[in-house]
Amino acid sequence: MVVDGWLDTFERRIDAVGDVTAAGHDLAPTVERDGDSVMVAESIRDLNERRGLDDAVALVDYVEGTYVQGDPGYEYGEPVSGLISRARAAGGSDGY
Repeated sequence: MVVDGWLDTFERRIDAVGDVTAAGHDLAPTVERDGDSVMVAESIRDLNERRGLDDAVALVDYVEGTYVQGDPGYEYGEPVSGLISRARAAGGSDGY
């Protein structure tokens, strides 16, 4: 279930995407909610298809990292809590 407070924070984080691309694309991803699902969308155009693909992957990594980072004060349930725990363990962090 997507909680409104969580979605507001997630949207602000996605708006702050910054310059994660090699080509310096001006990114403005949209975040849309459909019931319990959330979709992040962006269009990247580049004459160099390899660089365009790398930039798309960088954006996906940013969104996924933002999601896995979690929101303070929000208690995640499974399967997300397990995903966050594994990500922290892989990064050598206990989450504090």
